[in-house]
Amino acid sequence: MLLGAGLAAGSAEWLAAALSDRLHEPYRPSELLNEIRADMPAGAAGATLSGSGPTVLVWARDRTLCAGALAERFPAHRVLPLSVAQRGAL
Repeated sequence: MLLGAGLAAGSAEWLAAALSDRLHEPYRPSELLNEIRADMPAGAAGATLSGSGPTVLVWARDRTLCAGALAERFPAHRVLPLSVAQRGAL
């Protein structure tokens, strides 16, 4: 709920709190997630695992700036800039 509230309110503080998954992340360690969180790229608001991993989602205020920084830092990984859907499935 905090993730949705943070997105709706535009609150970076709520979004960052929502992305810290204390219940599941300890059981799905990710070196990539740890590296990204230790030095968040420009334009990033936070990072989390997608599902059980290995996909890492980086929530960005500026997706172009953030994706460029990630692609430069992690050339062996595919960086795919996505948009947040404004509507649900039709």
